[in-house]
Amino acid sequence: MTNAAAATEARAKLEQFRADTNLGLPALRSLIADRLLHDDAAGALNFSTQLLANAQANLNDRLQHVGILKRLQSPALTDQLNALQRDAATNAPMAAQTASWMEDNGFLSEDRPLVEHPARQHQDQPPVRLALADGYLNATNWMGLRNLTASGEWGEMDFLRLAFLSRAWSELGEPLVADGDWRSAVSEAGERLGALTALLELANRWQLPREQEDLLWRILRGFPDARWAQDSLERFYYAAGNTAGLYKLYTKQFPPFAPKRGA
Repeated sequence: MTNAAAATEARAKLEQFRADTNLGLPALRSLIADRLLHDDAAGALNFSTQLLANAQANLNDRLQHVGILKRLQSPALTDQLNALQRDAATNAPMAAQTASWMEDNGFLSEDRPLVEHPARQHQDQPPVRLALADGYLNATNWMGLRNLTASGEWGEMDFLRLAFLSRAWSELGEPLVADGDWRSAVSEAGERLGALTALLELANRWQLPREQEDLLWRILRGFPDARWAQDSLERFYYAAGNTAGLYKLYTKQFPPFAPKRGA
């Protein structure tokens, strides 16, 4: 709000709602967001502490509380991190979410190991593996990503392991090895539309035009009704000014008319 008086009145109303059974949690979350927006970490901590006292507070609330403690360089930070680590040790989904958040917020960087990784005990769990891989990727920790994905069986998601491994080798200056692992990832995806689409999303995110084109054609050949793949391929060729590619695509859409003999 740009009207200071109205904003003050709104905050006062939110504070009144704190004790309300139905509105207490959203009111406190709004008050925390307001204080953080105004760079008042101490005020945010006060409301966050009240929020965590509510039995309905969730993991996101706890993670935000840890972030506020870090912002304030509070001595209570270590105890909170240890508590999170203990709780995550017996809960794989929680470990995955906690690990991903800590990676994104610099808690698990090599030069600042505040706590042991909360997901180590659950590395065989698919959501944890993905969280770890995303964490290493976001932190541009290519050696960590390579070590995580260099071995092990990921079951139906092994194509993702190979794709992440390919990215790691590419960033580590081994393009031939990276190409081989990417081909293996595509082969492992097989004819599964979901797997091919997941690889396409990675190719888009990592700006790999050759791989994007190949995957779109694979999807189009295997799933002719996937109109979105055809439209994506058309936009891809238009953006690149690739008239030969457009001709190839349109020829597939509208095969040349072959008149019957004697006509």
